[in-house]
Amino acid sequence: MNKNTYSEQVERILYFENIMQDVLKLLETDDMSEDDAARLRNGIAALSEYYGSTAWKQDYAADEAGMFPADLPRGVLSEDGIYNVLEQYRDLVNGDICEELFRLRDRKYGAFQAKLIPNIDPETIIGVRTPALRAMAKRLKKDYNTAVYLRDLPHRYFEENQLHAFIISEEKDFDRCMECLEAFLPYVDNWATCDQLSPGILRKHTVELLPFIRKWIRSEETYTIRFGIGMLMKHYLDAYFDPEYPALVASVRSEEYYVNMMIAWYFATALAKQYEAVISYIEEQKLEIWTHNKAIQKCVESRRISPEQKEYLRGFTRKG
Repeated sequence: MNKNTYSEQVERILYFENIMQDVLKLLETDDMSEDDAARLRNGIAALSEYYGSTAWKQDYAADEAGMFPADLPRGVLSEDGIYNVLEQYRDLVNGDICEELFRLRDRKYGAFQAKLIPNIDPETIIGVRTPALRAMAKRLKKDYNTAVYLRDLPHRYFEENQLHAFIISEEKDFDRCMECLEAFLPYVDNWATCDQLSPGILRKHTVELLPFIRKWIRSEETYTIRFGIGMLMKHYLDAYFDPEYPALVASVRSEEYYVNMMIAWYFATALAKQYEAVISYIEEQKLEIWTHNKAIQKCVESRRISPEQKEYLRGFTRKG
């Protein structure tokens, strides 16, 4: 190790050691000011980034090799030092979040939601209304280092998943958004969370988004497939439409109700927006019977399909 590298490492270790000690003090504070909360949030972000970096590994290896003086403060290099701080912060954040969710609880609304989402355990539904969850997500994005919360998967409660989805939907950086989506999608277990996961940043990156959509649609996870089709429906039926996309959706074959319902929804919307380009999928019976008939039903119920088109589509209803 040359002299410059050694000095840089010592300086870096002392820098992060000071941050960690400051964070530890803040975590013991019962009533933090806004400035303290911001300092804690920034400190956690810095420690988290350092802990996952090549620099930390190099510093740790050098310390293990005995290259630093014995009196150098080096808690950040202990095996569990930063990890324990991040876990303590995670517990603080999750505790605050759960406490607030239960404070916002509406039992009647929870019972109503349980009927709408029959495939998940009713005991995991607290009963918090969507506007309150959206507002909470915006505040958490501002007041906490939400990266810690987003890494804490799987969640126990439906509302925690909803909150997770709304926090991702607030993300303004495309690469970070995709990283969060890739981590979260395998844990999505219901149509509501899937369909309300809708980051606005994606509409600005339609070219970069397509490879992810193709991968999601080929997934074996029900709600990952549903999400991928939903993204095609949301972002690629207007100016960015291409005949390749309905063909991609039509190629999906699944026994899952929530996948087939999304395929039907996609084609009903596509018929409203790109009728001439997709009518052949109905005329030539390219979809499975249930999905085919459901798409027609949705078209007949839609205000965006003309009476003449509805009458024509009815003629293609299939038996079976």
